[in-house]
Amino acid sequence: MKKVTRYLLKFLIFFVGFHIIYFSIVYNCPLIYLTNEQGAELNEFLVSMGNPDTAEAYYFVFNTIFISVHAIVSLIILFALYYLFKLIRFLIRRYWK
Repeated sequence: MKKVTRYLLKFLIFFVGFHIIYFSIVYNCPLIYLTNEQGAELNEFLVSMGNPDTAEAYYFVFNTIFISVHAIVSLIILFALYYLFKLIRFLIRRYWK
């Protein structure tokens, strides 16, 4: 039971940490910003690939890319923080006696 509680707590920390990092990145420093010219070029590219020439189709693809990039960066940050925490905990246990 103790092991299940430990894994559940670790999952909860990862879940909450991911959402905090994700929304902090999205709202404070968006990683993808397109100017009007870049948006038009992306739309032309999507139409040439067979995507319908509608605003909904464009925003669907853009939002998918936007969400994916931010989620991947959030996971990278979260795992880097996790291993940094493990390293610090190891160093404290080893050298702080």
